[in-house]
Amino acid sequence: MRKVATFFIVCFLFVFIVSPRPSIGAEKLSSKEEVMQFLKNAFYAQTSLTEKKRSLQEIHAVLAPYFTGKYENLFLQKNLVGHSNQYQTYGSDFAPYYIPFFDFADKTTVDFEGKVIYVYELFEQDEENPTAYERHYEGLLLRKEKDGWKVSKLWKDNEIRAYLNQKKTSDRTGIYWASYVSTLVFYPDKTNMARNYSKEGKAEEKSFFYF
Repeated sequence: MRKVATFFIVCFLFVFIVSPRPSIGAEKLSSKEEVMQFLKNAFYAQTSLTEKKRSLQEIHAVLAPYFTGKYENLFLQKNLVGHSNQYQTYGSDFAPYYIPFFDFADKTTVDFEGKVIYVYELFEQDEENPTAYERHYEGLLLRKEKDGWKVSKLWKDNEIRAYLNQKKTSDRTGIYWASYVSTLVFYPDKTNMARNYSKEGKAEEKSFFYF
């Protein structure tokens, strides 16, 4: 019960501070500010499911603008309760598949890579409660779908660290992370990348993440 109470207090404060603005839609995310607002809206959509019981169709209508079908199903499998087509969610401090409690400012990093957007943040160990969790990364992957951008994957600490290590290697060697085609592509120089890739570049097939 204590965890549930804590969760709702945090959610109330979070939603009060970052209440959604309908003007930011999923069809266009071209800046960090737009991505942050989109994720705030997505979090608000998730937490709104605690307010009252809804049918599965109504719940889908709330979540569909922000999450892929696969992510939505994972979230509902872990958090949805109810019966007779009347459902709602309950949360705790560690309820899975919720949007992480990002800083939504300088501490949160947003990387645009073609049809994928990486969002991640380093969470330091809580000095007041060091046993709660260790220093770690949390993140999300957003993917461009036919009907707009959607949250497609909860990004784990080890995956983010692998990505950051690859970025460091890329800065030194000229190998660039091309996530949405699951390849590493070498460009002889950093100008006119499309030309280099089609005429001079060499591609090494190597799978990383599938969405």
